[in-house]
Amino acid sequence: MSNFKCTKELYKAFLQASSVRYSGLALSEVSPTELSHDSISRWLKNKCFRPREIWEISEAYLDKNMSVAQKIEQQGLQRGLQQGRHEGELSLAKKLLNQGIDLDLIKNAGGFSEQELIELEKA
Repeated sequence: MSNFKCTKELYKAFLQASSVRYSGLALSEVSPTELSHDSISRWLKNKCFRPREIWEISEAYLDKNMSVAQKIEQQGLQRGLQQGRHEGELSLAKKLLNQGIDLDLIKNAGGFSEQELIELEKA
């Protein structure tokens, strides 16, 4: 029978959920049961491994790229960049139209539809 409140299953679940913070202090802050970071450190010491070693072993089983929140944020940034580029292209196309550059030339060079350019001329 173990005297430790921390378990391998709890520590493994914590490492899987946290891709950034993997210290005993971080686990004590989010543990579903009351644990002090000292008790976690004592448990780790008793088990003859360090948090960093566990992380290095567990890391191979985790999504190395990003957490779900980070993926959503990255997708939002990509959409924002694409939208910004498109708005920049539209701005350039409008300037070219205002300077009297041929509609077909702008359409072919910028990959715009004729309808987009007609609407842009009207705006």
